[in-house]
Amino acid sequence: MDLKAFQEWCEAQELYTQKDRASAIGVSAQTIRNWEVRGDVPYWLRFSTYAITENLEPLHLTVANFKAWQQRCGLQTNEATGIALGRKRQSVHQWFSRFSFPNWLALACAGYEHQHKAALKSACPDQSR
Repeated sequence: MDLKAFQEWCEAQELYTQKDRASAIGVSAQTIRNWEVRGDVPYWLRFSTYAITENLEPLHLTVANFKAWQQRCGLQTNEATGIALGRKRQSVHQWFSRFSFPNWLALACAGYEHQHKAALKSACPDQSR
């Protein structure tokens, strides 16, 4: 997802202001402004917007829930988790060591997991038919 696609998605969701967009995805309005100035959006945003579009329940972020999410998604290391979300391994490590997760992560996890499961289903169709 690029900035233009994000802006189009926001309009389709009737999120017209930076404040509304920020609130929907769990970041600050300043973060949205920074993306617009830079002309780029973070990789994880594709998963958050997908989760909103599909009305997925955000992950309740606790250390235990996040570790369980990693296992369900086959992300065995902080590095693998960072790569999956477009973040550095050190960021993931800090979330665990501080027992604090960024607000945007709840939706991104839900979207990533849903897409991960869909990809597995299409790669390994049911052989019982």
